[in-house]
Parts: sequence; C-alpha cells; structure tokens
Amino acid sequence: MDKFDLIDLMRTSRPRQWNTWRREHSDAVLDLSDQDVSGAHFGEFDLSYFNFNGANLSGVDFNNGSLNSAQLVGANLRGANLAEVDLGGADLRNACLAECDLRGADLSGANLEGADLSKADLMGARLAETNVSPAQLARARSRRDNL
Repeated sequence: MDKFDLIDLMRTSRPRQWNTWRREHSDAVLDLSDQDVSGAHFGEFDLSYFNFNGANLSGVDFNNGSLNSAQLVGANLRGANLAEVDLGGADLRNACLAECDLRGADLSGANLEGADLSKADLMGARLAETNVSPAQLARARSRRDNL
C-alpha cells in the first residue's frame, strides 16, 4: 500500500474499523515518513510501530490512541493532542512536541533526546525510564514528577 492510499484509509476510517484493519493486515508496511497529515483525527487509533519520521503531525488528535514503539524522529507534533496516548518505547528524538497535550500519556521507555517540550502539558504523564533531560522538562508547562 502506498503512502497516499494509507493516508486516505486512515482519514476515512473510524477507530474500530481502523483497528480491525490493522489486525487483519498485520504485515502491512505502515510508513508515513515525511508526509503531511496535520490536523487529522486519529483518536483511539492503534498506530503502534508506525514510521512517522519527519512527518508533519501538527495539531493531530491522537487522544486515547497508541503510538507504542512508533518512529517519530524529527516529526512535527506541535499542538497535537496526545492525552492518554501510549507512547511507550516510541522514538521521539528531535521531535517538536511544543504545546502538546501529553496529560496522562505513557512515555515509559520513550526516547525524547533533543525533543522540544516547550509549553507541553505533562500533567500525570508516566516517564519511567524515559530518555529526557531536566532542561527539557523545565520548558514544559506542567512538571509533575512522575519518575
């Protein structure tokens, strides 16, 4: 499936349809690297193991979804809704997470090296074994210590 067909499928699916499709097509290549899907609504979607490296995901609604072990290196997630999202093991090196809603997100084991967390809301986020510096956390809007 090419990138444009995948984007179309994602944009026209509801969460239950998408998650069923994912289970039925577990061998599908899920690569949207360098694509612009800004402003999309993927709440409750299972996007685990996706390749979003370099993608424009600004303003995307991922609320209550899964980006477990996703590749998001250099992705632009500015203003994205990542509340209650499973980002465990995700690679977010050099990603822009500025102004993101990460309340209650699970970032356990995620790599945030070089990520921009300016004004990100991390209230209640789980950060166990997350690669993130105190300087990055200092730029976040809410800094509850959940380590």
